Amino acid sequence: CPVILMCSMCSERWLSRVALPLSFLLVAIMHVHANGATSDGVNVTQHEFSETVEQISCGNIELHSQHMNAAHSPVNLVQTCCGEGAKPRANPTRWDDCEQDASQSQNSQLQCLLGNLGTSCRTTYDLWESSPSEIVTVHNPRGLDVGSDGTIVIADRDDRSTTSHGVKSFLPGSNGGAETLFSHGYLYDVAYEEDGSVVFVAWGGNDKGLHRVSPGGSSTKLREFTNALGVAVAPNKRIVVVASGKVYSCAHTVSLSSSDDICIEIANGLISVYGVDVAPNGDIIIAERGENRILRIPPNGGNAVVLASGSQGVDSPSDIAVTPNGNVIFSESGGTIKFCQIEASDPSSCASINTIVASPVLENVFGLAMAPNGDIVVAENDGKISRLAFRGST
Repeated sequence: CPVILMCSMCSERWLSRVALPLSFLLVAIMHVHANGATSDGVNVTQHEFSETVEQISCGNIELHSQHMNAAHSPVNLVQTCCGEGAKPRANPTRWDDCEQDASQSQNSQLQCLLGNLGTSCRTTYDLWESSPSEIVTVHNPRGLDVGSDGTIVIADRDDRSTTSHGVKSFLPGSNGGAETLFSHGYLYDVAYEEDGSVVFVAWGGNDKGLHRVSPGGSSTKLREFTNALGVAVAPNKRIVVVASGKVYSCAHTVSLSSSDDICIEIANGLISVYGVDVAPNGDIIIAERGENRILRIPPNGGNAVVLASGSQGVDSPSDIAVTPNGNVIFSESGGTIKFCQIEASDPSSCASINTIVASPVLENVFGLAMAPNGDIVVAENDGKISRLAFRGST
């Protein structure tokens, strides 16, 4: 039965409560298809039939409610797919509209967030705790990133009054403070590479530009840039750098001796870009602070798309993180963290923007990243590295 196969979360309860009624529904729909028309004269194609099956299963239950009777209503489907003991929200419209106090529901939300349940899955902005917890304190943090094992790497910038600066790392739960991987005084952003190396950008000084720190701790300058304020690593290993209002895409093999065309300029004319990340499809997402905009730029350049602007409540965005399922989380200079919902049917703009945590709970957030367990990790201006815990995490 295709419906049963499409719902990996459903238990034996699915068989008794939903599968049997749906089997009668499928027979009815197939009969309509065989006859070529519904009672109102509308032709039904095989493509429409497939959509109907998908949308009354545990995937997307937004549409075709006219085909549902009480036995397989949206409420009953959500109840079944959220798991035993889960409680659907009032008037659910998606299979994942469940109350957050049920562990099975929380786990399915995490799988949705991590992109494991397909593009029809939708994350909601209330998945995170609104009260941050401190992880570790450094000196003057800016950008940060989180590795696959949960280790946080931090760009701890020199404020000219101390030498406690550099690329630092910390594994939550370990003893002691953050470990300095490499000392540098003009850091602004960092990003993990697939092999555990860390790339970072320095905005000034004699060594301004793009650098790499190997897992063994040695540092190599890769390319000189002026006023480099952001760096991210794409799924194809290319390194994205924002510097002096421009966006560059550099090959993983970039070095000082490589040709100029190994780093391609893909956008320019931007004002005060402080945050950059890369979406799962390779698109580059930019926090343009000077214009109060969140932008999407194709990986090879081309026309930038404004996902959100000041008219939608974007106010001085300072950093950005793209979730594995393509939604966007961004920080604002005052400390507010917001969630931009990207619908698969229309990825050209934020379908909605909601506040996860409002200022002044956090102190001037300059760095933002997402941990593998769904936590949001932030770098605050007062030196704290804090997290907003995902509600289903431990």
